[in-house]
Amino acid sequence: MAVARDTTLVGTGTVNGGTSVALSNFSTGGANRLVLVTIDNSNGASNFVVSSVTATGLTFTLVSSIEKWPGFGHTDVWEAWASSTQTNVAVTVNFTGAVQGAARTYCFSGTISTGVASAAIGAIATNNWFSNGNPTTVDVTTTAANSLVIASVGITGDTTLTAGTGQTNDGTTTLAGQEATNANLRQNSITATSGTVVTMNGTLGTSKGWGIIGMEILEGTAPPPANTSNFFQFF
Repeated sequence: MAVARDTTLVGTGTVNGGTSVALSNFSTGGANRLVLVTIDNSNGASNFVVSSVTATGLTFTLVSSIEKWPGFGHTDVWEAWASSTQTNVAVTVNFTGAVQGAARTYCFSGTISTGVASAAIGAIATNNWFSNGNPTTVDVTTTAANSLVIASVGITGDTTLTAGTGQTNDGTTTLAGQEATNANLRQNSITATSGTVVTMNGTLGTSKGWGIIGMEILEGTAPPPANTSNFFQFF
């Protein structure tokens, strides 16, 4: 089964000057899903970070975090494995201080299924800068065949992100009129060959500090065909 975005109910949320953000409920389309929470934390202080991500029935751990342009906050991705179908689950993102923030859930099917979320993630790459309409960009080199490369972009500002060539912006959550935007980019198709450099990027319309985390989502292995040798012994 190919890796695919789990197009179900997406959880989103923002916070303006608080220490946590409660996302709207999300659901998966079935069992064995990689669940990601992507976060932008825009606070003007590098010491305020995500302390935990919590949800009933799921255990989240940090995948990657990068400070945006110094003093502009952080971009985070946290992961959990959903072995069973999740319905109307509430996620809470907790911070170590009062921030402006935006967060989203991002789920995938068809990944490596070992019961551990980290097993479904291959290469990870990060980048940050202060952009004046130039692309937010990161290069991810795949480690396996038939991977899907995605990216989470945190932006300091109420702005839009236009996806680069061959990519889709799967959704953006913005704290309107304030300093936090989180967007999720995805390749339009899988990358067939291991060792391929995949560039994930998007264009901003105005000068903003940004951080981007690119990730390789690994395809699951199809089960072997059933053993039919005994069947043929009777004919």
